[in-house]
Amino acid sequence: MTIRTNTILLGLCAALMLGVAGCASYNRETYESTTWSPKSFSLVDTRDGSELWAFDLPVGSTITIDFNSGDSDNLTYPMEMEWKVRYPGGDTERGSMATPPNGTARLDMTLREAPEYPRERAPRGDLQPLPEPEAQDEPAVDEGGSSDGG
Repeated sequence: MTIRTNTILLGLCAALMLGVAGCASYNRETYESTTWSPKSFSLVDTRDGSELWAFDLPVGSTITIDFNSGDSDNLTYPMEMEWKVRYPGGDTERGSMATPPNGTARLDMTLREAPEYPRERAPRGDLQPLPEPEAQDEPAVDEGGSSDGG
């Protein structure tokens, strides 16, 4: 293959990748929460000040937040926010939600009190209810306040 053929193939692959994505990314940022910079996020609808989403990023984790074009038929929430959290150890978590139009949402990032040290994540899975406590025989108490029987 010649250099020109490789360039054409590379261009075709890039065009296909853009076509597969299917949406325009307006803003993508990655944040890391560290011991001395533990981060929390909230998405605010600036039209009425309501908080639409909030997340405390655990120390040692990163989050990538991406705003994309969403459902243009939805006039109230036509954009889409996607996020991907990478936890220590390699676990990831993804989510998405519809958001207000471009320019009417604000992503706030705040720092929690430092230092904050990493904590172990709770295991995933179905939560099981705690077993019922066993009944214990308690000694009877005399209503008169005397327990010596006389």
